[in-house]
This record gives sequence, structure tokens and C-alpha cells, in this order.
Amino acid sequence: MGKVDFRSVGQIRTLVHQIALAKQTSSIDHESILMETAVLNQPDRAEYPILKSEFISVEVVIHIDHESLEWIEWFERQDNFVTKLPGREAKWFVYFAPIPCGDANSTIQQLCTEIEALPESVKQCWTNAVRRVFFIGYRAGDEWPAFTDQLSLRTLKLVTGLHAEIELVIYPSGQPET
Repeated sequence: MGKVDFRSVGQIRTLVHQIALAKQTSSIDHESILMETAVLNQPDRAEYPILKSEFISVEVVIHIDHESLEWIEWFERQDNFVTKLPGREAKWFVYFAPIPCGDANSTIQQLCTEIEALPESVKQCWTNAVRRVFFIGYRAGDEWPAFTDQLSLRTLKLVTGLHAEIELVIYPSGQPET
């Protein structure tokens, strides 16, 4: 299904007719009607690029009150750039964003497996953290159909087994206003 041309009265009449029929029968494609209605309510797209919503990355975040040198060195040896900043919830806020596996679900599963397999001296940083978070980032777009993603039950069990949390951030499309 393509975009609806605002100047196409015939398409608008067809949509109105479909909505009227939908009230009489349940065999109409309701999802299609909703999508076309949403497109009709959008501004003229000729002046705006259409952006696709997408998964960006998963960052591993730990909030810790102790030193983290072994943690940082371990993950830097794995070609991750690790950042350590003064924290608000704990003394230190330490994070890195590994190269994703293509989607949040697979990336978190891979990270959980890696964290479980850490040498005990490195894993202590994770275990003793005040808070452990998998921070999933997405970029919002305006392309139809809507973007969907999922975290499997297996992934949720792996995360909770590591006493971690999941946070989501949706970055707006376009540039921030200055």
C-alpha cells in the first residue's frame, strides 16, 4: 500500500466508503483503513524526508560504588569503548555499547551469555553493582507500517537471572532544535 495523495478525491471517497462498509461488516481490512487514515492526517510529505524507525544499539550500564578497572580493561580488550563517569545513583556510572547482533533481543541474549561466562574477578563488578541495565536505543521514524520489536521470554529470563533491568530510549527523528 502506498501513500495517499491529498489531491486524490477518488481515494478519499474510497476510504470513506470502506469505513462505511466496515460499520456494516467485519470482513473489511481494518488495519489497512487505520493506516490509510493515519497517512491522510499527515502533512504533505513532499517537503519532509520519510525516515524509517530502527533499532540502534544496546548499551550495558552498571552503577557501582567500587573500582571497576578489571571490568573496563576486560571489555576494552573485546574492542569496546568503555566510559566511566561520576554517577548519581552510585559513585560511578560505567557503560559501553558493543556492536549489536542486528536486533535488541539477539544482542541482549549474546551479552547475557558473555556476562555469565566472565572470569569471576571481572564478574564481581557486575555482581556488586548497585544497578545493572541493558539500555536499548531506537530511532523513531515516520515510515509505515509501524516498527515493531520484541524481547523473547528467554531474553527476559536471562536478564532477570543476572538481576538486571531493561530500559528503552526512543530518539526522535531529525535534528534537535537549537
